[in-house]
Amino acid sequence: MSSEKIITLFDEYGTPTFRQDRENELFIGVGVSYKYSDEGIIFHQIKDLIGLQNKKPVKNNRISTERAIKIAEILKQLPLFLVVVAIDLSNRDLIETVTEYHCISNQIRKKERDIKQRPIAQIIHSKVLSNCLFESITLCLENSSSLNKFDVFIDNWAIPTEDISLYLNFRTESLSRHISKLFPNITVQPIQLLEDDTKRKRFIDSVASVISRNYYHNSSDRYTNIPFDILFSNSSGSSISVDITEKETVIMKKMLKEIRKNG
Repeated sequence: MSSEKIITLFDEYGTPTFRQDRENELFIGVGVSYKYSDEGIIFHQIKDLIGLQNKKPVKNNRISTERAIKIAEILKQLPLFLVVVAIDLSNRDLIETVTEYHCISNQIRKKERDIKQRPIAQIIHSKVLSNCLFESITLCLENSSSLNKFDVFIDNWAIPTEDISLYLNFRTESLSRHISKLFPNITVQPIQLLEDDTKRKRFIDSVASVISRNYYHNSSDRYTNIPFDILFSNSSGSSISVDITEKETVIMKKMLKEIRKNG
């Protein structure tokens, strides 16, 4: 059976904090996947609208509502798999659970491994990242049996330089383990960081910016749900949007219960 390599890109939007001065109530991860053989065609079709050939792509407040809609309309026609994973930072149950999990897990990290504490932002980010990569790869596999090799690239989000190698190895092993439970014989290559000033980095930055407009407060000038609806209100099976708030809260509660049980 022939196989094709898939490129999966990840970027995030928002600030993973419970502080009241955060810009939005949701923190999201955006995953974009496509066949490596289609990359040239995809970039050619979208390059002018997002400034793919420039060092600074068109993103965030440089994208007007009209342009965001045009970008979404083109993306809709391209051979892409799109995933959005969101977590609600205003959810009281999540806040209380993550706060307790943060405290206890850091005590364990200090006592058993003598390593530095992990901030709450990293806990939230890791939940969104792991879910988004898992959903991105399984979405591809559910749509095609010819795919078995994935090259994954993620945004370098506040990873300390000395921890990069360890962090990427852990993420790769964890993702591969979860994928293999559902899809044996799938290869996830070592996860890599997106390098600045590359077309892939510019592409995922712009796509995430367009999708994120759906998550602004509706009083914001940057809010519009039209691009999101164009990309995710469909029955083609090539895009999904998932809220992981309840799921991850339940998982952390179970972990905390086990910790208390075992002392």
